[in-house]
Amino acid sequence: MNNATLFKITSIPAPLDAKFFVESFLGNSFAIYHDIKNGGTYLVMDDVQKARLCSAMPGISMDNASSIEEFGNPSIFVFYTMPESHADKREAKPQLFSDAYKIFKNAEMNFCVSFLPIKKENVDALKDRLQKNLSTKDIRQTKTKNEKTVAYSLTESVHSDLYYESEEKRLNESLLGNIEDIILSNYSGYKAFIIAEDNQEFSAYLKSKVVLVDTIKTMENDIVKILGTLEDKNSIPISYGVCAGLVSFSPMIENKEIVDTQRPSNTGGISLGGFMEGGVAEQNYEAHMDESALNLGTIISGLPGCGKTALSMLVCRQLLEKPDGRTKVIVISPTEEWNGIGRHFGLSIIKPYASNKKINFFRCCSRLNIEKFYENLAMLLAAASNVGPYKDSLEKCLLAAFRRVYEDARDPDPLEVYEEIEEAVIEQHGKRTNVGVKYTKHGENIRAGLENLRLLLFRPEFSCREGIDFAELMEGSVFDLSCVSNEMKPFFYSLILNQIYSFTETFNNNGDSELRLLLCLEEAQLIFKQDSKMYQSAPTADLKQKIQDFRKKGIGLMLITHNIMDIDQNIRRLCQNKIYFRQSADIVNYALMDLGFYRDDERIFSRLKSLENRVCVLTYVEKINGMARVIGPTFLKTRNYTAPTANYDAEDGYENSTIVMQVKINAKKEIGQIHAKITYLGEVIFKSKDVGSCISVRNIIPGRKYRLLITNEKGKAQKAITIVGNEEIAIDV
Repeated sequence: MNNATLFKITSIPAPLDAKFFVESFLGNSFAIYHDIKNGGTYLVMDDVQKARLCSAMPGISMDNASSIEEFGNPSIFVFYTMPESHADKREAKPQLFSDAYKIFKNAEMNFCVSFLPIKKENVDALKDRLQKNLSTKDIRQTKTKNEKTVAYSLTESVHSDLYYESEEKRLNESLLGNIEDIILSNYSGYKAFIIAEDNQEFSAYLKSKVVLVDTIKTMENDIVKILGTLEDKNSIPISYGVCAGLVSFSPMIENKEIVDTQRPSNTGGISLGGFMEGGVAEQNYEAHMDESALNLGTIISGLPGCGKTALSMLVCRQLLEKPDGRTKVIVISPTEEWNGIGRHFGLSIIKPYASNKKINFFRCCSRLNIEKFYENLAMLLAAASNVGPYKDSLEKCLLAAFRRVYEDARDPDPLEVYEEIEEAVIEQHGKRTNVGVKYTKHGENIRAGLENLRLLLFRPEFSCREGIDFAELMEGSVFDLSCVSNEMKPFFYSLILNQIYSFTETFNNNGDSELRLLLCLEEAQLIFKQDSKMYQSAPTADLKQKIQDFRKKGIGLMLITHNIMDIDQNIRRLCQNKIYFRQSADIVNYALMDLGFYRDDERIFSRLKSLENRVCVLTYVEKINGMARVIGPTFLKTRNYTAPTANYDAEDGYENSTIVMQVKINAKKEIGQIHAKITYLGEVIFKSKDVGSCISVRNIIPGRKYRLLITNEKGKAQKAITIVGNEEIAIDV
């Protein structure tokens, strides 16, 4: 062991196959050093053995150790330990020295177990000696005088001492059995020594574990030098099976659960990461995926910070870097972390509430089917409006309004759309009276559910008839909803998805073997959340059909979420590519079923809820020569990807300039105090009991219609007109 190096063990596989651990050294020398004081375990071996051991046993890892504490007054103990009997093997026994760290945890001590290869001639000589001892000691005879007289004569008798019942014969038979195991395994075995400080406590501990044969004093203090002197010392040869009982490690070392998984495919255009053998040891082997397999739907799930977004960005980057530029990427994200990769590859960045880009979400492109467009729009808006059991009623009102609106124009004025929706609600759930409109209970709840739509149209960038052509955004875009409130995000998801869905209807059905568009949805549960078992949301039911159609159209859907239970199980079943990072303990069993594991396997359960960052379990579809097959479950460590930083351009910023409208009131006669109220989309934006001759209204949208009501101090109406947002308006009363 002249070239031996110290390696500190940082992790071991669980469960540990101790016999395989010994066999992996292939008969080469090694030693296990136990630092009881500091709670560490070291291996003494060369670099070649380290590389072989780490390759053969996934889950074992170690760091180079410059030095360890020297022995004070060491001794070399020659010992023998008997192998377990056949009956003992039925139950798992703890390793021989596994309790040393508990017994001596407060003692400043250490010890080392060394393993050196045996020589054939020594084994044969010991075998011959043992066989001779056993063959000559079957029965030992002793003569005794019998004091009893028979026929007045003194006699002698012979008594048999049964040697086969003695401890001596049991030990010799154990030694012979051990030697036979070594010979049958082609002389594979070791001679073992224990190096430790010779004190009373440790000697007593050893006597309780092994049969001490001899104690040899040494003048060396360094463990590597001591091991170098053991080559010529004699000890009792022991087989690999007996050696396995001497292998133990500090309880402070991390145990990594080993899971047998399938080796992934390395064919395909998209790199996913490095294969992890046993779920713990990263190999120099890349797992790849065919682009067109993304058409079958993908779910990426895991707790925050595990690497979901980094992996999805890595996939998108590889698609965008292809020179043909055939695959378009559209991302909807509730944060701004996608803006960097979007700007880097020239995608359109749409940032509602912080951009001056105008959008008419009610605009339908001339290439699209108008009926499908507004039917999907009604369904998605009703689902996102948060009206609970009144979704169906709201959807019917929306359909009635859209049917009238889209008869006249494909790009209706958003305010006209809202007015038609209000009119449809009155027709179906209200009644006009002399003093206004009286709504039923359904009507009141439906109007409350329209609050998100009203808030949207209060923004000037969303209330105009003109706006961005979504056909251009289909070439690649990032929708950054970081400035949108959590309450409004589902609403924006619905409006954006409706535009995308409509354009996907124009794709032909010959895209099964190619990826034309990848739609990536961060926080997908905002729109596709799992409802009650008795009721399935309309967007979820709609997506079930679309996932099946997307495959034929060459469209990939990537859903990213923290909790798989937030996504309807019917959607999870249809998505054939599942990439799951670390899961919370309460949903691990559901994740195991999705991935195809046996749900009651405790090792897999423990591994999935303790995965390291960027480590994931996945099942995915491999396509070779047009044939598809499922790969996995398998473990991967995804590549570390840092998105480019997005520098926010001032020209993209929304100039929230305050526009003030002046309304001058010219009273032709004395009417006393003038009371005024201005409403927009049914909401009061200005109210005053004494306005005098001029009204100043802030945050006006130019060109939009407002309703002005002027009354006297007794509440009698003097004038009710519709005015258009402008800087200055004169009214005669």
